[in-house]
Order: sequence, then C-alpha cells, then structure tokens
Amino acid sequence: MHTHRATMQSILLWALLPSTALAALPPEHAADRERGILETARAARKQANTVVDLTVRSVSKTARDTNDCYHKVTYTVTAVVNTVQRTVSKLEAGDTLRFSYATKQYREDTGCVGPRPYYDVLKAGDTRPAYLECSESGACTAVVAYGALWSDDRLNAALESARKRARPMEYDEDLDDLDELEPPRRPPKPPVPAPERSSEAGD
Repeated sequence: MHTHRATMQSILLWALLPSTALAALPPEHAADRERGILETARAARKQANTVVDLTVRSVSKTARDTNDCYHKVTYTVTAVVNTVQRTVSKLEAGDTLRFSYATKQYREDTGCVGPRPYYDVLKAGDTRPAYLECSESGACTAVVAYGALWSDDRLNAALESARKRARPMEYDEDLDDLDELEPPRRPPKPPVPAPERSSEAGD
C-alpha cells in the first residue's frame, strides 16, 4: 500500500506577468484583460493533468530597482491544496505547494511617463483554482493560478491571440531580460511618404 504523500511540492516558477499585455493594461482596458485571463484559464485547464483549488497561506516579497521606472519584485508563495478536482499524481488535499514568481512593477516615486502596469498579486487568504502538470510520482512542474500566474511554454500559444488583440503598450518578449527592461519610450514617428513622381510624357 502506498504511504507516500506529496507533502511538499517545491515549484520555481516565473510568471508571464512581467511581459504580457494582459498584466499591464491600464484600467480602460480591463475588459480586454479579463477576457484574456479567462481564455488563458480555459486553455490551461485543457493542458493540465491536475486541477486543484489552493488557499494562499503566506507571501513574502523582495524588490530591487531594474531602472529608473520599474522595480523587479519577486514573490514567494506558500499555499495549501483545498480540493483536488483531478490528478494523475499522489497530490492530495492538505498538501502544501511552494512557488515563486516575478513581476515588473511601476515605481511610484518616479516621473516616468507611460501606462502604469497593475498586477493581480496573490495575497494571504486568496483562494484560486490552479492548473498543474504533475508526474505520477507527485512532482509538479507548472502552476497556473487563475488571474495571477501563468507558466510553462506550452501555454504561451494560448496567450498570443489575446496578447496581440489587447496590447496597449510594448511588452518584453524575453522573460530572462527583466534586469534590462528599458523605461517607457515614445513610439517612433511614422515615415514621411515620398512625393509621387509624375509620369514622363510619351513620344
């Protein structure tokens, strides 16, 4: 009889939040953002082999400046599994998940001009459905918590249509370049069309 339980899953996860338009929409685009989140959640649910409900127990936060306009903020979250809707692993209600994610946050003390990103940051007490990729041994390699976290390259395609449709500002494609993010810049001016050449007369 199995006595092993997945009592602690350690999952290191970098959310897509810093780079997606869905996480950086100004308030007037909230409807597009919400629609994008719902589309992502539906896609994630289809991809995942494990679906659970989580309650966040604690969140720790560290921040450091990346440039004059933004902080890089890393959150470390401890959450408990309330219910298991489906799974291929030994994950059970009562098990604890621990994971981290990073976001880019606008510095309020600067005079930077540009849309201010806002994020749905997990807080202690939050309860969310989460979508995981788990092995039969119980090791889980991806977490997608509705409205807050996205992870795993296999989910990127599900974000693309919403990202292109709703994007109001530039986003950084490379998740590894958080430290080199540049402050908001004015878009380049459109090129001036060349004057039309008059057609030459015939013979």
